[in-house]
Amino acid sequence: MVAYIIRRTLASILVLFGVSILIFVLVKITPGDPARAQLPASATPDQIKALQHAMGLDRPLPGQYISWLSRAL
Repeated sequence: MVAYIIRRTLASILVLFGVSILIFVLVKITPGDPARAQLPASATPDQIKALQHAMGLDRPLPGQYISWLSRAL
């Protein structure tokens, strides 16, 4: 019985990890830029770049995923 519980727990962790990756990818492939959506249409490119940096959107995808996952947990 204990072995069954351990197997199910490990399987659940793997499934949750896979679902988190799927959700992250779906959020990333949606059209649009979150920084542009938060700023007014009259925002300068420097303002957009500054907000992207503040949101971590200028980092590599693995770094963004780790940051996103840590905030989600």
